[in-house]
Amino acid sequence: MLRLLLLAFALLPFTVHAQDRPLRDMEPARPNETDTPSTIDAGHVQFEIGALDISRERERGEDAREWSVGEIAMRVGVLDNLELAVTFQPHIGQSERIGQARQSATGFGDVIVGAKVNLWGNEGDTATALTIRPQLTLPTAAGDLGAGQVEASIALPFTATLPAGFGLSLQPTLSRQAAQDNDGTVTGYRAAAALDHDVGAANLFAEYVWEDTGESGQPASQVLNLGGTAQVTGNLVLDAAVGIGLNAGADDLRFLTGASVRF
Repeated sequence: MLRLLLLAFALLPFTVHAQDRPLRDMEPARPNETDTPSTIDAGHVQFEIGALDISRERERGEDAREWSVGEIAMRVGVLDNLELAVTFQPHIGQSERIGQARQSATGFGDVIVGAKVNLWGNEGDTATALTIRPQLTLPTAAGDLGAGQVEASIALPFTATLPAGFGLSLQPTLSRQAAQDNDGTVTGYRAAAALDHDVGAANLFAEYVWEDTGESGQPASQVLNLGGTAQVTGNLVLDAAVGIGLNAGADDLRFLTGASVRF
């Protein structure tokens, strides 16, 4: 992990960007599932920190909870349309109760490394924007806390400006991920769509996420996310969101909050 962080910082002196150009508007990738197509300005770094992320699911006498504290995503602008990112979770946990018995585990989570290449709309001068975002999940977590093997995904974040100040975000994602029994891999599909609107210094959104993990006999999950971000300064954004499971395949409830800061 330390080597990945040092490599990302080492790239900063070699980035190519226009020194006199003002920075783009700050657009964190969190807390919604639809990522922003905008990349970090070359020569800059943005930390997106999850203060708390907790979810809960209750079904037929079972009570499962998962949480993450202090998740850090570091996004580094390499070119004007290219960024590299490293995400790690220093402390995650899960707890499951079946009947009167409860099992729990805590530890370091998996590490996600990825890139984002903006195809158009990075400067905000077009009504739409599109990006390609490949990622790899590295199995750094102990036991059953993580994937247990390398996972890969590719997403296409897309945004469009709508009338009356609304914004539309779409993101299809294709992934190759570990099977639940950790025996082989399965192909998963995710589709997310969100509407957002600025209200003063805040941006509020409503988002629908459908995900099929590719597991045989498992229903696709459907989730409604509601939340927003608040622009404190030009380089500081606070966020919070709640996720509501719409079917048996999804967690009943999820809450997350955090902040993003740019240098």
